[in-house]
Amino acid sequence: MLFLASYFCKADSVTYSNLRIIAKASASFTDYNNWGQLNSSKLAINSGIDVWRIKNTQRANSYHTFRMDLGVTRFLDSLWIKSSDQFMISLQFRERKRKVLLNYSLLFRSQLFNGYYYSRSGDNIKRSQTGSFLMPFKLELGYGMAWEFWNHSTFNLALATLRTRGFLNTFNRSFSANNEKIARTKNGYVVMDYGLSGQWYISKDIHERLEWLSQGRFFLNGVNSDEVGVDISNQFKFTIWKFFKLVFDSTIIYDPYFSYKMQTKHEVLIGWFFDSRKVNK
Repeated sequence: MLFLASYFCKADSVTYSNLRIIAKASASFTDYNNWGQLNSSKLAINSGIDVWRIKNTQRANSYHTFRMDLGVTRFLDSLWIKSSDQFMISLQFRERKRKVLLNYSLLFRSQLFNGYYYSRSGDNIKRSQTGSFLMPFKLELGYGMAWEFWNHSTFNLALATLRTRGFLNTFNRSFSANNEKIARTKNGYVVMDYGLSGQWYISKDIHERLEWLSQGRFFLNGVNSDEVGVDISNQFKFTIWKFFKLVFDSTIIYDPYFSYKMQTKHEVLIGWFFDSRKVNK
């Protein structure tokens, strides 16, 4: 599949090629003194990078993305805690058939470092491991159609998607009959299912200083709460001066493997955000 897609991209002359890199880093220090009877200090460090690569020819194109977020929090009177750790690789190879883009897609998502859940019982803190290098992970292979709009924004609908996921043994969940464990490793297990999925990537200039960036994906193989998954990220970036930006960042996740409740995160950030597109301009 990947060989054929690569062949089509090399067979024709390139009509459009673009590489965009966005990098961010931030740090904050907070000191609580008699704040709700709480005295503590913490240091938070967060970083991230987004990479988009688009290559178009007369008969085919490719659309690749890479995203990584890493953050830690240091409580000065106790320990370091990982606040975020994930990376995602998405590869899409497309062949033009008349007015339709046939799309072959691969998506891999995992983490790099050990993760733990902390719970307190009196003066004791209990630590339970929730993740390790490349565990948990998600791998999706799909085949379907794709559309492009708004200056190389894109939407992909994979009518046939094979999803494989891995978890540590410490992850407790009951699996239905059509979602059973298919393999076991030394420290975990793997499950596999089949369904329909979709992905989109949007970059839209609303104003010369305001940009909307959106990434999202969904997977479903049924109509109940156990068989649907959604992950949506939206950013509105207002450029104050060059790389100095005001950013509204919102993430919505529904993943029944971890929670039957919708998970949300909303942030307002101000600081320096490197953007290679700004340099190219």
